Amino acid sequence: MNPTVSIIFEQKPEQWGLRGDPYLWDDLQTAFAMVPLPCSESQFTQLLKRYFEELTNHPFDSETDFFIVEKYAHGGISSGGISMEFWEMRALPLLMNRLKNENKGFQ
Repeated sequence: MNPTVSIIFEQKPEQWGLRGDPYLWDDLQTAFAMVPLPCSESQFTQLLKRYFEELTNHPFDSETDFFIVEKYAHGGISSGGISMEFWEMRALPLLMNRLKNENKGFQ
């Protein structure tokens, strides 16, 4: 079986933004299981933004700091919360770095 982009989601970040972020991470991993490696950075970014919006009903390039996604609400004060700071400042750079490393194996 050929490797897919979902491999870059296997190791979870040590720190999350809000309580909904891990559930979104898992759903994105599932979505990227259909995208074969190698994958260009531009294609990855385009797909990430599309899947993000499909899963959360909010655009990735949103002006808001955070929002709530009911399907990720599993109890607690920030339950279902998605932190845009986490996705823009930590998750996206982490995933892009991992993608670069995975793509090297195809050169």
